[in-house]
Amino acid sequence: MTGKIDIFLAKVASGLEEQDSLFWPDEIQDGRLIYPYRFKINLVGSVKEVPLGSTGPLPPKLSEGIRIGATGGPSVVSIRDEQLESLIRYI
Repeated sequence: MTGKIDIFLAKVASGLEEQDSLFWPDEIQDGRLIYPYRFKINLVGSVKEVPLGSTGPLPPKLSEGIRIGATGGPSVVSIRDEQLESLIRYI
């Protein structure tokens, strides 16, 4: 896999809250509430144009999850703690 992505690292800053306003683009487009449960976040860091694939800083499993998610598939993957720590240091 090749390509580059922007990565944003955020920290949850509130508890889960139920809302009744439309917020996300698909909610606004459909004119209906789809995601009523939300939480606030604070941006911790970001990095632009991170290379994907075996030569990039992301674990291969995470790169593959991003690819699958970008094509409409499920993109939840688990990575080892040391892989996450390495990614956080990179950001």
